[in-house]
Parts: sequence; structure tokens; C-alpha cells
Amino acid sequence: MKLLSLTLALVFALVFSVQVFGEEQKSIEKSKAAKFEAHKAKALSHIDARIKLLQDDKTCIAAAKNQDDIKKCRQADHEKRKEMKESFKEEKKEHREKMKERKDK
Repeated sequence: MKLLSLTLALVFALVFSVQVFGEEQKSIEKSKAAKFEAHKAKALSHIDARIKLLQDDKTCIAAAKNQDDIKKCRQADHEKRKEMKESFKEEKKEHREKMKERKDK
């Protein structure tokens, strides 16, 4: 009798733990999917920013009347690219700090 009740308790514990493990796996998969979507959105945002910069440069050069105008367009483009690069570097630095904080916890 004791052996039967012990066996039933063990089976119940095993079934319950498998169910909980399955729910944790689903939660982890949802978290990974959400992180992927956030990463994808950020990458697309960066691509859109670069495309806009190129379009602005193209418009400026198309409207140029002489070589000095083209030079001004190039200088403006260079400054915008430099700002964008710094912005991306700052985002990357913040992300690394955030990941380091998570790792330290």
C-alpha cells in the first residue's frame, strides 16, 4: 500500500514537473520571438535612416547649380553621416551596458 501511494505521488510529481517545464519553454520562446522582432525593427530603422540620408544627398546634388553647391552638399552629407555614426555608436554602447547589467544579476 505504501509502495502504491509512493509510486502515485512520484508519477504525479513527474507529470506536474513536465507540464511546468513545457510552460517555461513556451515562455522562453515567446521572449526570444519578441527580442527578435525588436532587433529586426531596430535594424530596419537604421537602414531607413541611411536611405533617407542618401536620398537627401541625391536631391541636394540634383539641385546643385555649380561645383561649389556640390561641395556644400558633400560636406553636409559628411556631417550628417558623422552624426548618424555617433548616434549608432551611442545606442550600441547603451545596449552593451544593459547586457552587462543583466549578466551581472
